[in-house]
Amino acid sequence: MPVLIILLAAAAVILFALVVSTYRLKAPPMPSSPEVREAVCKIIKKYLNQGSIADLGSGWGGLARKIAGKFPDNHVRGVEGSLFPFLFCWISRLMRKGKSPEFMFRNFMKPKILRRIISDTDIFLSYLSPIHMLRLKELLTIFEESGSMNKYYISIVFAFPGLAPVEVIEVNDTLRSRILVYKISRYV
Repeated sequence: MPVLIILLAAAAVILFALVVSTYRLKAPPMPSSPEVREAVCKIIKKYLNQGSIADLGSGWGGLARKIAGKFPDNHVRGVEGSLFPFLFCWISRLMRKGKSPEFMFRNFMKPKILRRIISDTDIFLSYLSPIHMLRLKELLTIFEESGSMNKYYISIVFAFPGLAPVEVIEVNDTLRSRILVYKISRYV
């Protein structure tokens, strides 16, 4: 009986933490479908020879792990602001054999953190809500002024408001997800 109580209490704490982080970040950790993960890997192969890849809002890490497996010579980083999905990713990295992505527990919507990520990343990707895409566009506009922007941004489902993607792919998954590819440069 005490073991059951402990397990229920732990589950309640985890659930409470997920609700609080969803409220704080204004988005739940949302996994991408296997079809979307495969399509994103094809897009990355098309646009990147060498360099690093950052999954902004990596959630449970499925996409970052898939990319790290497909691109073992590239540095792959998942950035997550929700504690339990981050811990899941961190623990799964310790348990995995072979190439694993690096996971960071950070709120990348803070300018100082995003600036550091931008400085050494060539392709960004995310599955962010329209509210977050608008905020990210504002931040990228500020950083573009520094002249360091000439990168690709892959967005799953949601578009950058007011920007035209260089490519749009419709994925044959249950949600008919769209993947939008942006060249982030002077037109931001």
